[in-house]
Amino acid sequence: MQSLDLDGSYLDCYMYEHQDITTEEAQRHVAHTISNEWKRLNQEIITSNAIFPSSFTKFCLNATK
Repeated sequence: MQSLDLDGSYLDCYMYEHQDITTEEAQRHVAHTISNEWKRLNQEIITSNAIFPSSFTKFCLNATK
C-alpha cells in the first residue's frame, strides 16, 4: 500500500479500505462518485416527484458554489 497522509478525506478512507488499488484508481472512483451525485442532484431539481423539498435541493446546489 502507498504511504497515505491520513487526514480523514474520502480518498484516504477509500484507499485504506481498498489497499490493492492505486492512487489514480482511487481518484477516478472519487471523481465518478462525485459526478454521479451531481447527476442525481440535477435530476432531483427537474423531477416533479422529488424526494426532497425544492428549497432543500436549491440550498444544496447553492452551498457548492
